[in-house]
Amino acid sequence: MSCLILSESKERPLKIEHNTSDLLIVGEKPWFVCIATFIFTMAWAVPGVLLLTMGDWVGVVMALLGVGMGVAAMGVFGERLQIILDVKAGTATLRNRTIFRHKEDVFPLKDLRKADRETTLTSSAADPTKLRYVVGRPTLILDDGSGQGTVRHLITGNYSNSGSAEILVKAINDWQEMRQKA
Repeated sequence: MSCLILSESKERPLKIEHNTSDLLIVGEKPWFVCIATFIFTMAWAVPGVLLLTMGDWVGVVMALLGVGMGVAAMGVFGERLQIILDVKAGTATLRNRTIFRHKEDVFPLKDLRKADRETTLTSSAADPTKLRYVVGRPTLILDDGSGQGTVRHLITGNYSNSGSAEILVKAINDWQEMRQKA
């Protein structure tokens, strides 16, 4: 129940859990967003149930709507992320987990060229020409198998303006550079 999300917050719970020349583990667990989503859900569910106990059937709609929106938000935004670069195993592992799914991608570490940040500009729905801010998401640049080109592999599909993408990209690239020097 953690997340890498589009967030207005500049503080991110991205953490470098382990950083040696043989192993890099970076994880993201944004508890604040998940707790806020839970509070939102309860703010609708509890009054709905109270209305229902008083005999008002509108409480059913209120509770179901609140719980449904809360669970949907947790499913969309509640993404825990972990990246493991392991020299001994020779693998780069990406783990993404939400309340609805668990996805794990494993690549040969030798195929990892670098990490990069894809960016885009958000626009106002009322005025699409008015740019608001830059958002980004981290990607891995991998060898395409032919030895002549590269492919991008998204670490997460969610864009963020929080700075996590930059921190993650820097951590991976610095680790790669440190490993090459060793």
